[in-house]
Amino acid sequence: MFTRHTLPIHEPFLPGLARRLLDVCGDCLPRALVLLPSTRACESLRHALLEASGSDGLLLPRVTTPGSLVDDLADRLGDTSPVDVPGDLRAAVLAPRLSTLDWLQDQPGAAAGMAEQMVRLFDELRRHELDPGDLDDGGPAAADRSRRDVARVSESWRLYRSVVPRDDLDRERDIIDAVIAADPWPGPPVQDFFVAGFSDLDLLGARLIQAVATAADTAHLFSPETGDDPLTRLFLASYSDRDAPTHPFSPSRHAASALLGTAPETLGRDSRLHRERLADLGDPADMLRPCDESLLHACADPEQESLLAAGLVVEQLRRDPRSRIAVATADRVLARRIADQLFDAGLDLDITDGDPLTVHADGRLAWTLLRTTLTGLHADPLLELLTHPHVTFGLDRTSQARRTLSFEKQVVRGRISGGGLSGLRRHAAERDAEISRLRPGTHAEMTKLVDDLAGGLAELIELATGSPAPLATHVAALRNAWAIVAPEQTFAADSDDDTLKPARRLLGDLFDDLSRISERMPPLTSADFAALLSRQLGRIQVRPLRLAHLPVQVTGLLEVRLEQYDLLVLAGLGETVFPDEPRRRTLWLGRPWREDNDLPDWRWDLGLDAELFLRLIHNGDRVAVTWSREREGQPTLPSPLIGRLLLAAPEAPATPSRIKPWRREPLDPDRIRDDQAIFADEPRARPVHGHSRPLASVTHTALKAYRECPYRFLLENGYGLREDERVLDELRKKDYGTLAHNALQRFLDPGQPGEAALRSADHPAARAALGDAVAEAFATELGHQPQHRLWAATLLAVGDDIVTTEIERARRWRVAAREADFEFDLAALRDWLEANGASPPPLPDEAAGIVFRGRLDRVDLAHDAAEVRVIDYKTGKAPATRKITGGEDLQLSVYALAVRLGRVTDVPADAALSGAFFGLKKGDVGYKRSRPHLGTKHDLVRDAVVILDTVVAMADRTRTFDLIEAETDPDQPGAPCHWCAWRGVCRVDEAVREAKEATS
Repeated sequence: MFTRHTLPIHEPFLPGLARRLLDVCGDCLPRALVLLPSTRACESLRHALLEASGSDGLLLPRVTTPGSLVDDLADRLGDTSPVDVPGDLRAAVLAPRLSTLDWLQDQPGAAAGMAEQMVRLFDELRRHELDPGDLDDGGPAAADRSRRDVARVSESWRLYRSVVPRDDLDRERDIIDAVIAADPWPGPPVQDFFVAGFSDLDLLGARLIQAVATAADTAHLFSPETGDDPLTRLFLASYSDRDAPTHPFSPSRHAASALLGTAPETLGRDSRLHRERLADLGDPADMLRPCDESLLHACADPEQESLLAAGLVVEQLRRDPRSRIAVATADRVLARRIADQLFDAGLDLDITDGDPLTVHADGRLAWTLLRTTLTGLHADPLLELLTHPHVTFGLDRTSQARRTLSFEKQVVRGRISGGGLSGLRRHAAERDAEISRLRPGTHAEMTKLVDDLAGGLAELIELATGSPAPLATHVAALRNAWAIVAPEQTFAADSDDDTLKPARRLLGDLFDDLSRISERMPPLTSADFAALLSRQLGRIQVRPLRLAHLPVQVTGLLEVRLEQYDLLVLAGLGETVFPDEPRRRTLWLGRPWREDNDLPDWRWDLGLDAELFLRLIHNGDRVAVTWSREREGQPTLPSPLIGRLLLAAPEAPATPSRIKPWRREPLDPDRIRDDQAIFADEPRARPVHGHSRPLASVTHTALKAYRECPYRFLLENGYGLREDERVLDELRKKDYGTLAHNALQRFLDPGQPGEAALRSADHPAARAALGDAVAEAFATELGHQPQHRLWAATLLAVGDDIVTTEIERARRWRVAAREADFEFDLAALRDWLEANGASPPPLPDEAAGIVFRGRLDRVDLAHDAAEVRVIDYKTGKAPATRKITGGEDLQLSVYALAVRLGRVTDVPADAALSGAFFGLKKGDVGYKRSRPHLGTKHDLVRDAVVILDTVVAMADRTRTFDLIEAETDPDQPGAPCHWCAWRGVCRVDEAVREAKEATS
């Protein structure tokens, strides 16, 4: 039936095949049919034929793949019989049935993965002409495990057939049977039939090819040949048993025997040791350098590997800009690294790899909608939903972003909405009411956002809290939610959103397919539906819009199997590649059973990997194989197939030295030196460039920021260059301090049990009242978050010390003000200084109205009203007293001035005045009563002059703003630069280094 031809594996496959096609067919090339395993190889063969012919034009043969041939024959036969379940959803339909079986009842979570394995196994068995429902269990002599596997496979097959009576493989088998039975041949006439490039061929595929060969005038089979090149001899010498399934040529020999109807060829066993055989081959070092270039490259880490691969590509293009180059790897992360390096070098790339739908905005939105409702509107998924780029609720992006940020800060931050929508609506109403009191006329923005959420998520929330529902109901609810939260992102075919249309089209197809199989699925809970959707989203690959005919490809290993390149870089060939994990074949039915039934086992996959590796290292005029010696700090090994080559290497390949990245424009050393000289001459003070926001109000925090670094204050206050607000994954220490303040405010509230217990010095009653206040404050703010109990316990751990301190305080003092807001303008501060005999600094008219705002945690008043003490709670470390007395820390001074100016209600302005930081840490509760941080004799006038002068400087945008002092080390603990986001903007590191070099 077939005339057999061989193609040496070390020769280019497609050019060699093209020459032989022209030799065999001559002028009859258009009447030939060529069958290849991949669409890419079909396209490349057409170009190879034109090039081999040496002519300007050529009538080409029909070049196709088995899948395309089956579809074409189905159209010619008029096959329109539908399948019951889309191929990718067969496992999803089978999984609920499998979970009812005795051997899976205790592991229901494994049903989905087991269903996928079973579907793969069913397809494999049927492609090898075996009936999954009637397998030979080997009888009593077979191993117990083998009989058990056969029984479980047959049982699973019956369940599968009960819900999937007809699938894609049944359709393919029916078409092939119809083609074999047809008389005459239903396809177009075929004079010469060519089959090439197949290494793994099952019996069903062999039947199709034999049917075509029977209809053709002549049939030709092209098989790989060992070849006599040094590299092939060196690699094959490491195999002692050349007939073992793991040998590189075993799969192709068996594929040929299946088509020829003969027994597989026997190459025999070489009993000599590898080293003895290797010694007969010649110098291995010469064999490893077939093209005057080193083949193997061991790199220090993935970053160096990506730089090496990019460097090889750039060097090849510099040699010949018309070179055809491919970088092939199975490591997607490494592929992205290499692509980024090449983009930086200024190259445009043909990247063939795609991403799962889960990482695209469309797939992520579908998953986030379900996650938000399943978690009861937990803060994290809720904010992920609201900040999703598609979610607008019909508003413009700016308005949606603004109200989401306000919602996060006003309603969500610091609490989890355990009450669902009702809890969010209550918190939103409280915040809207509070904002309305502060700014009358403001509309209820937070409540409107919650109402929008309720309208969009109502159906999903009902399903999440209700009983199981049909799959189609879940899909419809998800579609309706999408239409409300992202109305501009339509699934219609005429959508204008071209950039995301491929991902959305795939998502829409998935929704349609899920609705189709609804009747074959049991009712699902929302959690089950989310798990099903997540598995399908991760399975679907979204391919990029490729730029065709670019000289450099970044692709996978299998894609370049039959191609030929000027340079081929095989990257990322570590220990998990060749053999790949996971295996392509399942481990069901074990090796003994598979051998008895002529079914391939996992060893055949090793043989296929070896054949692929052997082809790849010959698929370029230059080939480079790279791998990393470490990954994420852990040492790694090269691929076992590389290890076979290294057996013969005289020494391990050297690790390349540090490689510099390529860039689009080479850096000019003279320009660098000029820039350095210009910077060295720049003043340390930075002028204000362009318009900046005027200073309208000040807090003690802003005052501190300016005094630490005027330039950072200018960037943040003058230009609004603050770090983006982020959704907080966990609550910060600042939030704990706020909650502690709220708890103490409740505890000291006049007329409450705590205040009465303190006046009567009843320690147990006061301790109980403190516990109630802490529980109420933390529960109100945090709900059922884990931090609720942890932070409440942290504060109550010093509860006895707090009560003891407060009882002692109550003997002399009473609380006059709690959480008291104040404000005063600079004009009032100037007048106070003049009234106290001081000479205030000049105050420009435009700065006189700047308002100083703040909030006092607490003000205590002595029982005789002779002294007032301002108090600030500190859950962290309080400033040293020397900084306060020396005028470095002005927080207590600002509070004291608010009292002196009469801006704190119910607190006398003319009493003796002191201030203290009240510690709330274990071992540091309260303050020293005899030595407050800010004493009654503190020079408040001096601090007021400093504050007035500083705020005037903050407001003056016609002056320059200095960096920190030159002698300050930016990296020392407590330095303002330590965590500054703008450290790279002001270049303080260079400035400090220049100053140090100048003084050394």
